[in-house]
Amino acid sequence: SSFYRYRESNDEERLTGSIGLEKRYRDDWRRGVSFRGQRVRISDLDYDVPKEIRDVEGDSMLYGTRFYIRRDRTDNRYLPTRGYHFDAGYEQIFGDFTFGILTGTQRWYHTLYEDLAENKTVLETKLHAGTVLGSAPMFEKFYAGGIGSIRGFDYRGISPRRGPDDDPIGSDWLVMGSWEIAVPLGSQRFSWLFFTDIGMIDSGPVRSSVGTGIQIQIPQFFGPVPMR
Repeated sequence: SSFYRYRESNDEERLTGSIGLEKRYRDDWRRGVSFRGQRVRISDLDYDVPKEIRDVEGDSMLYGTRFYIRRDRTDNRYLPTRGYHFDAGYEQIFGDFTFGILTGTQRWYHTLYEDLAENKTVLETKLHAGTVLGSAPMFEKFYAGGIGSIRGFDYRGISPRRGPDDDPIGSDWLVMGSWEIAVPLGSQRFSWLFFTDIGMIDSGPVRSSVGTGIQIQIPQFFGPVPMR
């Protein structure tokens, strides 16, 4: 895989090769190991970027080995209405930098109401936490904000900041939680969302948001994919 992104004060390019092996058990537990080799290129820096960004300018090589465990007890992979999903893992990074990343995510799903057409109003609760063990470069640290994170904030907008322009440099740890209710509008394909998100990083106050939105299930070959 490869991507090129324009950050606030620099450009970031990644070229990645990865492979993984997973053992699946009858009781829905899974354990596995994955490997990645990655070239990260930080370029086109603003003249006044902080030291944390200036120090990683150019190419960096990372080689990671991640061990993880998972358990999926939900009733549907794409549109769960009950059950839970657990994922935890540790990745050791070598190469131009040496550090570890420990993460864990727990999701619960509960049906609050079911109408006569079997459309279900579902509550999803999510907890996520991660920490860096050792000294990681700014492009491997934690950022929050945006879809899939703390909604109502800019993408990667929640981060420690340095320099004259308050450029984000990433956090050594992150804790987030969210509660979301999906109310079907005539069918499960269209839902009205009500949510609240909350999170903390290693500096600044607790961030939180409350909002609403629309979810549309887009038909795909292997199952519906939610667009929000």
